[in-house]
Amino acid sequence: MPDYTSKLNLPKPLGNETVNRANHSALVDALEQNAASQAQADQPFFLKTAVYTSGTNTIDLTFGPGRASFLGTLVSKAADSTYSINSPAANTNYHVYLKSDGTYTNNTTGAEVDGAVLIWKVSTGATVDTLTKQDLRGQLPGAAAQTVKDQLDAHKAAATLDHPDGSVTTSKIANGAVTAAKVAADVATQAELDNHIADYVRQPGYAVTTGSSNIYAITLNPAPTSYVDGMGVAIKPNATNTGASTLNVNGLGAKPIKKQDGSDLNNFDFMLDAIYTLRYSATANSGAGAFILQ
Repeated sequence: MPDYTSKLNLPKPLGNETVNRANHSALVDALEQNAASQAQADQPFFLKTAVYTSGTNTIDLTFGPGRASFLGTLVSKAADSTYSINSPAANTNYHVYLKSDGTYTNNTTGAEVDGAVLIWKVSTGATVDTLTKQDLRGQLPGAAAQTVKDQLDAHKAAATLDHPDGSVTTSKIANGAVTAAKVAADVATQAELDNHIADYVRQPGYAVTTGSSNIYAITLNPAPTSYVDGMGVAIKPNATNTGASTLNVNGLGAKPIKKQDGSDLNNFDFMLDAIYTLRYSATANSGAGAFILQ
């Protein structure tokens, strides 16, 4: 009987044993199983299963373990967690969010949710038991920044209701700790944060593409108002390309995707579900602008 390694439980033949094909196959199978387990463990909040249950009329989701930081709050799940989408409809997209309290929520619009970050999209087909899923966990690293923005949004809303002229009365502030100047500073800070989040030159936006092969489109949030030289995007193609391709960001217009030497993409330069980084060059494509594959 072979010994087994302590960490991966791999069979290790003894010195008096003959290694045959069956032994080798068992070793390969053990390595494959452990590699798959490790790959899954490295993906926080991986959506393991999405199943429609007719008895409860729910889409039942099972997420793997994960960690996410919402400013001062750390969401950590050491084991699988579950969430159900109630009374789903056919031909509908359900955007699933991780909240800072560790629970999940969903909507059908993809609109921003206070105190939450978008992680998956589950879509129904012609029948509610036909399900597809899209990985949107690229937004997880921005959970902390999103929390700051949510807090400033809440303060700005309160400021609009309580002191629309920017002033604060002493009757509302017993100890005088908050002043109009501090409120104005908070609003200015929010504006700076909004500008930072929308600065796709400093950090690329991420999105899964839509459209058909070679004609790709993405939607970023916040939405850029124009193409800017140096603008970066990280994309996960929804289809493998078959030749020269274009990218349209938030409806600003399709721009060709070029290689570093200015040539068009070849077949299979974009593979389904791989991730690619592009930078916009305003001077490429004879000055008409193009996205350059990094």
